[in-house]
Amino acid sequence: CFPFFFWKRLSRGTMAHDTISDADYMNLLEQLEQMLTDNDRIRLVSAAAESHWYRCEDVKGLVDQQHYGKAKTSTAVLLYPRIVDKENFNDVLESYQFEEDKQEIRTSLGLGSGASAAAATTSVASSAPAPSAGGQVNFCPNCGADVKGQNFCAMCGNQVN
Repeated sequence: CFPFFFWKRLSRGTMAHDTISDADYMNLLEQLEQMLTDNDRIRLVSAAAESHWYRCEDVKGLVDQQHYGKAKTSTAVLLYPRIVDKENFNDVLESYQFEEDKQEIRTSLGLGSGASAAAATTSVASSAPAPSAGGQVNFCPNCGADVKGQNFCAMCGNQVN
């Protein structure tokens, strides 16, 4: 039996993971503030990406906490697969001052090379890999998990085929 106690129902009726708690989020912000180098900051974000799910507003706050370009862009790229509201990713991109940074993120995530951030995030919902020749998708468009030959994603419960 699949343990559904890790899931919560969203108002629109889909299932998603619980996002990072306020206490854990504040702790992560404090730890980022204490890190001296960008490499340490990127390692911390990478570790945090493995253990929590995030809202775009959380990711934006973590991006804003970073000091320089590489750490800022890496934060968005590392956390993107763990975002529960990808339709709001434009809010994250808007926190970047330079168009080059926004484009680097779009390219890294395969979101296309549209001229505007709005155009890129409009395609976020359709940015998942296209169905295979048999009409079946191989990866969940919601969380990126391998779903080859399955009708539902074992990671997020999303119907995929």
